[in-house]
Amino acid sequence: MQDKLMTTTQASAGGSTIQNLALKATHPCKKDSRSVSWCRMACDIAVGGEATVRVLRAAASLCDAQTCPGTIESRSGVLCRSFVGIVSELRPLASEETELTTVDPVKVLDRVVASPYLMRPLLPPDEQQGQTDCNDDALLQRSTCNSSCVFGIGASSGTLAEYIVLPVANLAVVPPSIPDDLALLADDVSVVLSIASELQRRHVTNVAILSDGPATILSNLLTRLLHQDMQFPAQKLHVFSASATCSSTIWSQYASVTPLDMHEPADMDHLIARQTELALDAVVDLIGSKASAELAISLVQSMGCVVFVDRSRLELRPPSLVAMDMNAVVVRELELVSVPNCRGCLDDALQYLVTQSESQQSTRELRTCLLDDVVLQQALSQLQARPEQTLEGQYLQVRRC
Repeated sequence: MQDKLMTTTQASAGGSTIQNLALKATHPCKKDSRSVSWCRMACDIAVGGEATVRVLRAAASLCDAQTCPGTIESRSGVLCRSFVGIVSELRPLASEETELTTVDPVKVLDRVVASPYLMRPLLPPDEQQGQTDCNDDALLQRSTCNSSCVFGIGASSGTLAEYIVLPVANLAVVPPSIPDDLALLADDVSVVLSIASELQRRHVTNVAILSDGPATILSNLLTRLLHQDMQFPAQKLHVFSASATCSSTIWSQYASVTPLDMHEPADMDHLIARQTELALDAVVDLIGSKASAELAISLVQSMGCVVFVDRSRLELRPPSLVAMDMNAVVVRELELVSVPNCRGCLDDALQYLVTQSESQQSTRELRTCLLDDVVLQQALSQLQARPEQTLEGQYLQVRRC
């Protein structure tokens, strides 16, 4: 068995081909089918501007667990997004061949994390207009930039594997003081910091967060940061969650947590009736549906702010556009804010984790987002065995043997 799982490398023109053990979803996935299996596959060959990274530890999510029995249909590719790894090979761009060791911030043997997005230029204004015209409700474009996933849920590459090839520009070096497990949270923390920055810029004092199962970890980290770092009192932080685990988490000490059934009109009407009582300056929508957008707009006070957060980290087919009544937005003078890929906050997220790692209490709290680790070869059986509710609030850590 050990020989079967060994990684072999063969010389190839322009680089090396790595026979890579990976947990891969086949296409098309069908409900109740065996849609995910281990396979030995050739890892991509790093070309100019790319790095081959040996995965040390990955964080399997709720979406990964739902893929295993085919609950999420038509997903294809290697599972998992968040990871920490070691750079084993760098392939500089042709113009950088002689400058790589002195200029490039990432070096061979560096420990790294990565943003899952590859940035591309913005569309011209006339093309953007053509994509957003609508006769009835206006369509809010949820991202101000045109980006795509290079690994994770929406891509063929993933990190439940021995190796992954990524653009060097996506990588960030992990400071030595951050342990491997906390480094798994860097991408989520980058999103949280971006949201917090938007709220801080607008001097809001009373915030609601709309969350669901896939967004539970983001919601928990955001609640904790707003309470501890921005000194929001618990009575000024309101979490309305469609997750079944929302009231059982230790994070509820930082906010008022209320279960929410988005499919129950009575629940929605009761919550909207509390608008005056809640007096919300801002609502953060982590759910990303038409219903949640309508609820957010209904809940926030006039001249308030609604923050929409990109969902492509969390689900296979996130809506890029969400229909909403722009008349209500204009009449009530609401500000709509989009938090897209957050690559620019990844270095800040690592510095935040450096500070958090200095406190045993903070380290313990952050580790409640993580289940105990399992070795790579046990990941499939563990994802199949874990209740989905468990993986709403915690990642399954998967480490290389």
